Amino acid sequence: MHENIKYTLSLDEKIEPLRSREDLKNPAAAPRGSVGDWQSIFAETIQHTHFFVYAKLIGKKEGETFRVKKIQLFVQNYKGSVTYGFTGLDDLDIKQVTIDANDPEHDPRHPNKTKYELSFGVGALRSSINCVEKDVDVVFKNYDIIQATPIFSPAENEISQIFEDDDKRRNTNYADPLFMQRVGEDVKITDEGYARLELLGESGFDNAIQSQVSNLLSHKNTIKSLTEIEFLGLKYPCQPRNTMIKIQS
Repeated sequence: MHENIKYTLSLDEKIEPLRSREDLKNPAAAPRGSVGDWQSIFAETIQHTHFFVYAKLIGKKEGETFRVKKIQLFVQNYKGSVTYGFTGLDDLDIKQVTIDANDPEHDPRHPNKTKYELSFGVGALRSSINCVEKDVDVVFKNYDIIQATPIFSPAENEISQIFEDDDKRRNTNYADPLFMQRVGEDVKITDEGYARLELLGESGFDNAIQSQVSNLLSHKNTIKSLTEIEFLGLKYPCQPRNTMIKIQS
């Protein structure tokens, strides 16, 4: 049943973009159109921290379609001790992906719908960036699907020591659970951690650490896929990450 549950995102010409990140610091004083009308596209709980990612898709109707020219994302932490934020001011990307016959989004009622993967860089202890945006040119139809895909970065090296050798990594102040595991005095990068680092390297997000990621991966001969590790081989896991498009008339 979980594969049939999704968010609905309304595309409406009346939705205004966030005017400035300064508006987020004092929303009560900002224009309502700037700070309002965010719509949820993703939710996650990690180490007891619960956060949502919200979106604004800015554009114009073109007949029965809607051409989006700008995407803005906002992350809101709700509960928990670790703050999650974005890894770069434009660390997001959107691309069309295939809907095959086994995809739960394959629906004979809407044979012409298109699926898009919306990826974004996010990480723990990243409180400085809670909003990202990017200019795009994507034409949506009703019932199209957006699949939100977070690309996680590890906590910064001075805190996690993830890019240090085994001896120095013992001095970590935060063994990021998405990448690392403490075993007594030792702190190891897990198979899941290597899989996430490989995805991070492929994405190009969090540019400041890309060379460190590449160097670390160069010493690892075999890396299992994240699908195999985290989702136990399930290609379509139970996650609140799919959104259906609804164009307002």
